[in-house]
Amino acid sequence: MIRDTQTVFVDTGAWIALALTKDPYHERALEAWLELAQAGARLHTSVSVVLETITFLDRQTTREVATAWRHSLGTRAKAKS
Repeated sequence: MIRDTQTVFVDTGAWIALALTKDPYHERALEAWLELAQAGARLHTSVSVVLETITFLDRQTTREVATAWRHSLGTRAKAKS
């Protein structure tokens, strides 16, 4: 159970599972994402994780998918403000 405003670190595996609907953990990651949002969790990640995720998405899918994912980070951050 996540407490209100608890800080949660989001790693590369979670970002990839959220980004790719065909990922075997996509549904599980989406459920966790929604639970965290509902609980008001504060999500954190690192520059290294962002770069690793972009590189993975660029190599395993398309540059457009990687770029769209990167731009969505700004949208998520603004939505929480």
